[in-house]
Amino acid sequence: MASNPNGTSIPIVPLPHGEMPFVSKVGELLSETEVFYVRVTKIEDNIQWVAHDFEVVEDGLKELRSSVYRY
Repeated sequence: MASNPNGTSIPIVPLPHGEMPFVSKVGELLSETEVFYVRVTKIEDNIQWVAHDFEVVEDGLKELRSSVYRY
């Protein structure tokens, strides 16, 4: 037994032998989180490509507009 600052006893429970049940759940959660992160990263890359393409088209439209209104 250990004691806390109040002087009361705290029972110390020994850890069970072998793998604890939550360890496998944590492993599954980490794996799922990694898969989610990879998917979000791919989506983010696609959004950046679309934004870049939009900027290129927008610049082309500005040039076209300026050449049309010039004449």
